[in-house]
Amino acid sequence: MLVVKKEPHPKMMKIVSLINCIPSGIFIFIILIGVPQFIFAKKLQLYTEELPPYSMQKGTQPNGISVEIVSLLFDRAKLEYEIRVVPWKRSFSMLQNRSNSCAFPVQRNQEREVVFHWISPILITHTAFYTNKQSSLHIRTLEDARYLEIGSYAGSAIVDYLSNLKFIVRTTTKEENNILKLTHNRIDIWAADTNTAKYYAKKIMSKLRSMWSFLPLSER
Repeated sequence: MLVVKKEPHPKMMKIVSLINCIPSGIFIFIILIGVPQFIFAKKLQLYTEELPPYSMQKGTQPNGISVEIVSLLFDRAKLEYEIRVVPWKRSFSMLQNRSNSCAFPVQRNQEREVVFHWISPILITHTAFYTNKQSSLHIRTLEDARYLEIGSYAGSAIVDYLSNLKFIVRTTTKEENNILKLTHNRIDIWAADTNTAKYYAKKIMSKLRSMWSFLPLSER
């Protein structure tokens, strides 16, 4: 989905034409505040968070799959922009208080639906529950996790979803901390994006077991 003004600027239409090649499904979105200003701004401020392999800070430069996709789209549209890696809560605050601001990748849910202008899907993602390889836990439905301590990333849509359903959710400001808590048995399971979980498991050489994949959000 792309949300702009009724007759978007021709440069923005270049991004639209590229996005139309992306298959439909479950997506992570790029969002913005202040559509008219966004289209004609001299430099757009794009905010992303530390969420490997999608976005991360490598040295002085933002990097990752979603960073590469968004950079390509804006470069081809000849739109001037700057990408900054900041915590999600700071990104959320900047979006609400600054015009010409944009954030990615963002999971879509009902709570966020009315807050932002949703511009474009850029990635298909999945979420799953993880535990240690040696754990005896078995989860076949979401309700099986009702009384377990679930670790997840603060500010993520999955935290909003599980918290609204009154699950026991323990959040951290860094996703990497969740896998460390899991390996030290400080949480029962970890709710995470499947690619992010694989990235951190490989990084710290931890063996995880994916117990149940679920898509509680209609779109991302």
